[in-house]
Amino acid sequence: MAERRELTVRGVHLTCFCGGDSRQPPMILLHGLGDDASVWDPVRPSFEEDFYVIAVDMRGHGTSDWPGEYSFELMR
Repeated sequence: MAERRELTVRGVHLTCFCGGDSRQPPMILLHGLGDDASVWDPVRPSFEEDFYVIAVDMRGHGTSDWPGEYSFELMR
């Protein structure tokens, strides 16, 4: 079961879901436009067997803040 974590990056509140053994190599899961981190729920547990998995609700998606401004520069 993934643990929900909250963090703030440059004033924007983000939510991520972390699971697996933190001593394993990290794997970052990013969703596509219009989705959120839950899109990874069906497959995330299988990745957690070999990786420390972090699925992020990108800014303006899921439970992360919508800062009102988007650009490639800000999303990176």
